[in-house]
Amino acid sequence: MVLFSLAQTVNGLYLARFVQGIGSSLLWIPAYTVVTELSERDWGRAVGSVDMSSSRGAFFGTFIGFALMFMISPFVSAWKYAFSFYALLTVAAAFLVWRVVPETRSSREVQKPEGEDHIDRKHLMRLMAIVFLTGLSTAMISPLIMIFLQDRFTTDVLSLARAYIPAALVYAYLPSHTGGLSDRFGRAPLMAIGLVGAGIVSLLMPSMPSLLALAGLWLLEAIGFSTASPAEGALVADLTGRNVRGTGYGLYTFASGLGFTLGPLLGGWLYDTAGHALPFYVNGVVLFIGAVLVLWLLGGKKDQPIT
Repeated sequence: MVLFSLAQTVNGLYLARFVQGIGSSLLWIPAYTVVTELSERDWGRAVGSVDMSSSRGAFFGTFIGFALMFMISPFVSAWKYAFSFYALLTVAAAFLVWRVVPETRSSREVQKPEGEDHIDRKHLMRLMAIVFLTGLSTAMISPLIMIFLQDRFTTDVLSLARAYIPAALVYAYLPSHTGGLSDRFGRAPLMAIGLVGAGIVSLLMPSMPSLLALAGLWLLEAIGFSTASPAEGALVADLTGRNVRGTGYGLYTFASGLGFTLGPLLGGWLYDTAGHALPFYVNGVVLFIGAVLVLWLLGGKKDQPIT
């Protein structure tokens, strides 16, 4: 956040994003690991709670950022104040981690490997392949949506932001509940349902006649991803023993991050060369394929859902 506040050039932004990526990997892998180690078997609800809290913070943080942008001028000064404020919040968060979050990996536990060092590599690699495929597909359209909307509807950023608020509220308040459904009914079915829903939204997005209709689609997409993502994250815990769960989430983060890195390059190329709607159609088809692969490759995995 400090590097963002000091950035004066595009290269400065690249450096800040690079450091942010390192920080994110050091944060989210332990976060998912700790929350599953603190839970009994309701890992879907636990993972969903992490996602939900993150999205809730992003929701309120966006309002803070926009408020500062409108209250302070010029824009460069508002930018510095906003990211300086976010930097203070990260200091506060680090203090809370130190004071509140329990250490779940004591030396005594590390010496107890029986039954806790096992990784179901076959199913984990299948999951990683699906995560990479769907992550790449979703990332194809993520950076294009704003460009597409400005080409299609309006360049007013506030109007576009208002259209996204219902979906943002879903991300901020639903994942824990939908994650609980995966504890009850199994991971694969919830993942497949979520991917199919998001795929339908992607196919319909280019034909939406208004921002209001698009807001409704975003709402449905948010429900789909809020259903699939906690089940996906919880399945990693199902496939890894307690002593190697950090490794499992490291592989999971690597697969999703690789997809998110390559996706925008492919999406931008398709958008410029093959038509503005094609990346959305390709994403919808790939998400359907991902749902089929989930049921085919992971549907037989006994994840012992909570009863």
